[in-house]
Amino acid sequence: MKNSLENHFVVAMPSIVDPFFGRSIVYIFHHDNDATGTRGLIINKPFLAPTIANPKGLFMPPSIYKHLQAALDTSTTIFLGGPIDMMSKCTILHSSDYNKNSAQISDDICLNDSKEALQDIKNNQGPKKFRFILGFAGWGPGQLEEEVKNGDWLLKDGSADFIFDTPDNSKWETAFVELGLDVSQLTMDSAEA
Repeated sequence: MKNSLENHFVVAMPSIVDPFFGRSIVYIFHHDNDATGTRGLIINKPFLAPTIANPKGLFMPPSIYKHLQAALDTSTTIFLGGPIDMMSKCTILHSSDYNKNSAQISDDICLNDSKEALQDIKNNQGPKKFRFILGFAGWGPGQLEEEVKNGDWLLKDGSADFIFDTPDNSKWETAFVELGLDVSQLTMDSAEA
């Protein structure tokens, strides 16, 4: 698609203070400005175990956490992908070295939501790099483009290295540095540097 936002990140500007999208980086995996709009996955917000007392953390209900942890290795981090279907939709964002039932978004990034992929990961036969993500973010046709135009988001090229290798606690700041911006110089009220 011409002018597609697929395989791009949108980086939240400091003015976004929404609990889901504040300091978020969203990987865009679907973009259709004419019909279905845009869908993406927040890649830098891990859920925390319900027993961890961290008021800034994101918590999922204990029953869902226990169910997912039973299906996964107990040390596996689960990420918040966005507010849509966050208690029922689990997506595996992964490297392209695994392709069973996967949707390839770029040369090195794929999506999968199959039970087979989950089992292959559990058996060490899945992709080398992956993230389990609950929920997704969505925008209607033209909505995200308008938010970018208004200065709510910055665009950054998609990259598997950025998703899987940049530390989550510094992804947001790193994105600004890679875009040549100093986040401390940006105002909260506008996208002006």
